[in-house]
Amino acid sequence: MTKTLESLRGKICIAVVLLLFALYFNRQFLINATFGKTIDPNSGKKTFMILLKNKKVNEALEVARRCTSSYPDDRDLNLFFANWYVRLGKIDLAATLAQHFLDASPEDIEFSLLLGLAYNGQNRNREARYLFQNIINIDPAHLKAILYLGTIESTEGNDAEALSLFSEAVKNHPNSSQAHNYISTQLLKDNEYEKAEKHLRKAIKLSKSNSVAMVNLAIALAKQNKKAKSKNWVERALQIAPYDQRAITMLKKLNE
Repeated sequence: MTKTLESLRGKICIAVVLLLFALYFNRQFLINATFGKTIDPNSGKKTFMILLKNKKVNEALEVARRCTSSYPDDRDLNLFFANWYVRLGKIDLAATLAQHFLDASPEDIEFSLLLGLAYNGQNRNREARYLFQNIINIDPAHLKAILYLGTIESTEGNDAEALSLFSEAVKNHPNSSQAHNYISTQLLKDNEYEKAEKHLRKAIKLSKSNSVAMVNLAIALAKQNKKAKSKNWVERALQIAPYDQRAITMLKKLNE
């Protein structure tokens, strides 16, 4: 009986190994069948998006690797994949692509912004701050650089500097839903709930699908003991983003 079980276990292990090899080579076959020995940037981007849509992240990353290695100096192509690397949490890959282009063009704002985000994701705030500040020196009204720099200041406890930066963003971009939402996060941190509410209502008016602002508005209202209104905004946020963990957690608390 023991020998039979051991034999069965051995066969199962072999079957699992063969299955893993089959899956790997099937992935390689599909990618090779699509591209052959060469890879076209446009078809590469399209295939990458199709694979992501079908939740085949590893295959999509292999396509990205082939594209970027085949066309290392194609700025737009590499920027496209570098942005997706950040979104997929592949921070080191994003940083490598960004640094390659910044070595050639140190004032490239888009790659500077990207590398700053990568550094921020690696908790290298000093380097990220330098890059965001350099972008602002080149373009004083650059919205994302101002907001990201403000976020670093807020995270490090420099609340006055953060509020100043967010206020500058709202001043320069009064019709930016993002700017109003960012300043609200600092106002919530500063216990300025009514001011935060004002900016959040503006953010939602400017972008009716801004579920992040809706959750923040729910927080601002809850802090003012407006539980029913707070719950309403959480539920509206969940209609747009049903898997938003902040909204899910807050709704549970409001229902207690």
